[in-house]
Amino acid sequence: MAAAAGRAAMARSSAAPYGNWGNTGYGGDGGTGGIGLALTGTGVIATISSSITGGNGGQLGTGAPTGTGGTAGTNGAGGVGISGGDVTLILTSTASVSGGLAGDGVTRAAAIAFSGGTNVLELGAGATLTGAVTGADGDDTLRLGGVATGTNAVADLGQLAGFGTVEKTGTSQRGCAGP
Repeated sequence: MAAAAGRAAMARSSAAPYGNWGNTGYGGDGGTGGIGLALTGTGVIATISSSITGGNGGQLGTGAPTGTGGTAGTNGAGGVGISGGDVTLILTSTASVSGGLAGDGVTRAAAIAFSGGTNVLELGAGATLTGAVTGADGDDTLRLGGVATGTNAVADLGQLAGFGTVEKTGTSQRGCAGP
């Protein structure tokens, strides 16, 4: 009986380690979206002719009601569409690569993010990219290839970065379209 009374007194005490702390709850962070396709290994050559999208990040938890001392969490980042290092990535005319959205529903992760080594991204006419495309360093090559004439839809041409070489191969006439 005395033990039960002691536990009850501890539960009412503000010093209790797991008691009710009032409206000061932390909302929790949203989870990070997964990578759509991770290319691992040295010298990998991958040809993509379908859609690949990074996972969406989770939304933040709101915590306690506004004005009561609670703290909201943070939105999770979206996942990269395709990642890899020291690879050759060929996107055919039917390929579409997108980065996932963060938990805020607005911020988009990179469509393609290269890391280390010498990388090549070859875009076939008609391939579409939504999100940044980042080369690892000045050793990477952006190649406009193929035999079909056409354009590539790039959501933001200013988000193509980190490529030391841009080249055209094949017999096609090419252009890029984007805002």
